[in-house]
Amino acid sequence: MKLGFSTWGMATVDIEEAIPALAAIGYQGVELAVAERFPTKLESLDAKRRTLIRSLYSTYALDLPAIAAHSSLLLTEKYAHQQSMKRIKGSMELALDLGMNARPVVITTVGGESGTWASIRDVLVDRVGDLARLAEELGTLLAIEPHVGQALHTPDQMLELLKKVSSSALKVNFDNSHFLAQGIPIEKCVSMLGAYAVNTHLKGVEGVEPSFRFLTPGEDAYDYAYEFGLMAAAGYNGYQTVEISMQVQTRPDYDPFQHAALAFEWLKPSIPWAERV
Repeated sequence: MKLGFSTWGMATVDIEEAIPALAAIGYQGVELAVAERFPTKLESLDAKRRTLIRSLYSTYALDLPAIAAHSSLLLTEKYAHQQSMKRIKGSMELALDLGMNARPVVITTVGGESGTWASIRDVLVDRVGDLARLAEELGTLLAIEPHVGQALHTPDQMLELLKKVSSSALKVNFDNSHFLAQGIPIEKCVSMLGAYAVNTHLKGVEGVEPSFRFLTPGEDAYDYAYEFGLMAAAGYNGYQTVEISMQVQTRPDYDPFQHAALAFEWLKPSIPWAERV
């Protein structure tokens, strides 16, 4: 396993500054966020910017473990839905264009609201099925992330989606913080979803819904080494990627570089432990 950092945590930092800083901290890979609010939003990445990004990753010897697209799959207005699907497709094409080493991984949550699973399930199966077929054609992977508070938020729902879509291109972005915030045991989550995981996110959590808050790894007392060990035993040997929550980023004193360094120093000792499993 290797440690990565998602530029989701650097919404105000240009990629030219983020990449060298994260490499200097010690991260081996950097996940690229391409949502609207980011300096690397998909629409801004013309041929010149893509060449620059490839050069930065090469110069600093960093892997690109995944593209964080995060676009709702449950929009009801036709044009908005078409644009959302276009963003996911564009992110898949970007992943190929940037020359990711392994089969490229594109991540998204599904949106919607908790408690609506029964009413949105069939629509979601159809829409995810369309994207999974596209991923198969392009040679990419679509990794869905269950998210607390959204329509798809439990391991059971994710497993149901996987079975109903039944595509080799549909996988899981495993972020245990969203399960931890619901009080779901890590052992259950890994036993159900670990075999389908192609990427992970790491965040700390304090409390359970409805009263919880996300933290940066290093601000919490969570046993990340235990999670890494469970994932390794389930066959996962990919990136463990730090994702700084927007809750943390809205703090008045938030410094993305300090939080990136804090998480790295806190997590680094856990990786060798996982590799011994």
